Amino acid sequence: MSNTDQSEERDSNGTTRRSFLGGIGVSSGTLLFGTQSNVGLFSDLKSKRNRDTQILKRPSDSRTRWQYAGWMKDSFENLSEWDVVAGSMTADTSTSHVGDQAAKLSTSGKEVRIETSISSTNFSNYDVSIAAKLKESNADIEVRLCDSHGEYVVYRSPLRANDGWLQSNMGVSSETSDVDITDIQTIQVQFIAENEGIEGWVDNLRYHPKPDGAQCVLTFDDSTISHYEKAYPIMQEFGFSGFASLPTYYHENDAQLDMMSGVAETDQDPMTVDQMRELQRQGWEFGSEMKTHSQTADLSEEEVREEVRDSKQWLVENEFIGNVPAITYPYGSHDETVLDITAGYYGMGRIVDDTLNRATLTNPLHISGHSVYSDNISRTKELIDLAVKHNQTAVLNFHGLDEYGWQPGGEMSSSDFREVLEYLYNKGPSSIPTVSYSNWWNNLDQLHSNV
Repeated sequence: MSNTDQSEERDSNGTTRRSFLGGIGVSSGTLLFGTQSNVGLFSDLKSKRNRDTQILKRPSDSRTRWQYAGWMKDSFENLSEWDVVAGSMTADTSTSHVGDQAAKLSTSGKEVRIETSISSTNFSNYDVSIAAKLKESNADIEVRLCDSHGEYVVYRSPLRANDGWLQSNMGVSSETSDVDITDIQTIQVQFIAENEGIEGWVDNLRYHPKPDGAQCVLTFDDSTISHYEKAYPIMQEFGFSGFASLPTYYHENDAQLDMMSGVAETDQDPMTVDQMRELQRQGWEFGSEMKTHSQTADLSEEEVREEVRDSKQWLVENEFIGNVPAITYPYGSHDETVLDITAGYYGMGRIVDDTLNRATLTNPLHISGHSVYSDNISRTKELIDLAVKHNQTAVLNFHGLDEYGWQPGGEMSSSDFREVLEYLYNKGPSSIPTVSYSNWWNNLDQLHSNV
């Protein structure tokens, strides 16, 4: 049965709630180098290249595996059921994500919004996603689920103008206090930008089954010494493990990490390989933050390929790759070229954004992560609460602690780090368990299952 057929059969009904599976499936690989002889030199080199390619390259693009999961609500082939609230809407047959056309939304201001009425639907069991792309300006894509009294919950995902079409992983970002998600009667779709002038397209509005609960992934950027000296001991107190991403050049060359942001007061030493291995034995996972922590979207295609490929090469050779290689885009810097190249080497990727994710990822290379600093702890707690209430996935991201902090006005102290972990821990493992990327990846098929 196709997704469309399932949509027609299930859209107006509830859906069976899904449970998360337990267990971590972590494997590692190492590049094997054969002995060479003068007679078999060419054959051995060819065999080695084939092995390297098989180990480094992924067999498929994770962005396509689940992009049509869930149930189709609207393919925007007929716009007559949509009303324009702000800006303008036209049918555009020159581009689409599914079908023959998309809805083109535009405005000279900072917001363009459309809406449609639906029969009363209980969204306790549903999440939503939508495909979208932008022409020039960056913006957020939002889907608002509104009840009969005008109260609403907001699903949000960031977009860049050079991302191309993306089927979003949008998660809950905010809500009004009295929204009744058991009686949703209006769906609103909108682009919101900081600057005036928006031109974008939307398509493929879908419903997705919710799991039985929330989950949280704890991630650490740059793999600096403070993650081992400061964060690790506190994490052990709560029984938590994390995911650390690293710019592999600095580990490979035993060099200090230059954040290349213009704001670092001092360079930072990366963790040693031995320290990383200790964390790995305690359940931590490691992944790439490219090779040199560059603004990847500003690089040439070949430079991007080198950053992506070489970072994975180092991780594989040093046995830090698990069953799902994951990457973090430095500064959140990515575009369609970066995503296309990354898809050949990594299964999951994290951007930077202040929102949650649906557990049912439709684009595993575009996961939103909330960066936690001492000056936004209240927002971090709000997101944890929203995750628990709406069965969402919170990806909480940390940088250096104490004297290793580098973000002016947003440093993170060890005491504040402990406060966040205590808040998370006190929610209880049954309310919001901490999981690894591997957990999440291993559960995706069941989370998307219609059975």
